[in-house]
Amino acid sequence: MLSVCLNQGAVIPALALVTSRSLDEIAIKAFLQQAGYLAIKDFDSDDMATLGVPNQEVAVSLAQLIFDLCEQMVTVTPFGSSTN
Repeated sequence: MLSVCLNQGAVIPALALVTSRSLDEIAIKAFLQQAGYLAIKDFDSDDMATLGVPNQEVAVSLAQLIFDLCEQMVTVTPFGSSTN
């Protein structure tokens, strides 16, 4: 699951954003940055990149995507029903 706090951003090595070229190898944060869901907000002197959500529209879209994925993973049994 995505472990990025959308309000505070995530700090990752800048090189991680460009080194993977295969979908099987690419890190989720790098993929989301390349797809436009996360933007590079800052670089520091240690070549670390701070990622964040580029705007409110993307934040809402990303939140809906995460919600939909979580909803697919959870099976809800109605109260009082039995599986036996």
